[in-house]
Amino acid sequence: MKKYIVAGIMVAALMTSGCGKFVRDELITMQNEIDILYRQVKDMNEKLVDLQALVQQMASNGYIVDVNEYQDEVHGGYTLSFRTVSPDGTVDDSYSITLLSGVDGKDGKDAEPFLLSAMRDETDGRWYWYDVQADDWMYALDGSRFLVDGKDGEEGKTPQLDIKDGYWIISWDGGETWEETEWKAKGDNAKEIFSDAKVFDDHIELTLAADSTVISLQRFLPVELALTVGGSAIGDTVAIAPGDTVSIAYTVTGTGADRAMVVAGTDGRFKTALRRTSATQGFVDVICPAVFPEGGYIYITVNDGNGRSTVRVINFAKRESEEGSGE
Repeated sequence: MKKYIVAGIMVAALMTSGCGKFVRDELITMQNEIDILYRQVKDMNEKLVDLQALVQQMASNGYIVDVNEYQDEVHGGYTLSFRTVSPDGTVDDSYSITLLSGVDGKDGKDAEPFLLSAMRDETDGRWYWYDVQADDWMYALDGSRFLVDGKDGEEGKTPQLDIKDGYWIISWDGGETWEETEWKAKGDNAKEIFSDAKVFDDHIELTLAADSTVISLQRFLPVELALTVGGSAIGDTVAIAPGDTVSIAYTVTGTGADRAMVVAGTDGRFKTALRRTSATQGFVDVICPAVFPEGGYIYITVNDGNGRSTVRVINFAKRESEEGSGE
């Protein structure tokens, strides 16, 4: 602020001469530009926090449970609500962020690229901070790279930006120390980190404005259990003949379906056997005793590993025909 105080004293002196109005207008213009840049500092720092949080959610298998379009007078985008599941099965749906997109530049001029991006290194599968203008990773003084995502006991780094002498400076330790960069601070530096967002039934794809990297996040879909006999969907009751075996085919869909646990049980009057044919499909063989047990039933339970379970109860009606139902 010292240089602005000095500039103000000089302007006050000049305004006593004939060019006072001109200098005053120039000062107003300069101050407006400064205000724009410092608002941009705050905006960019918030966007970097959002980007890191987004990558962290992806790295820790967080799921999007809700996607809502966002629109104000200037920006469009999406508000994403996440679900995370701790190792003990605790479900947390409290986290959400709003991502803005759609900066194309003004007055026919393309916006400057966002200074930092997140990029995944295919060699180790980790996400690191990336210098877009230099087209290279961000390196610490010891030659190591700065992690975006934190896992295996490591913490991701959150960069913080500021401006010094017209150039961006960066801190990796919460503002205690700063490094100079070659990034010139401009009023048309891109404010948005995402240029596009595509929402699908099972996932969302976000395109980084800086380098067109696509971040894909899985949407949380409640586990569903589909049951069929002979290729036809069944209701709550299945016909079975005494001494017969009916094979009920099951298919599990939804988030974490390939990790779901399927269990078949009975009230004791029928016998069941579970046969998996893949991670999400299989058969439940139901064996009826020689004397039909009235009121007998089985149940099929699916636990999706995300704190949710689905149970289907199947009752049985006596079928006089001795013809069985197979796979």
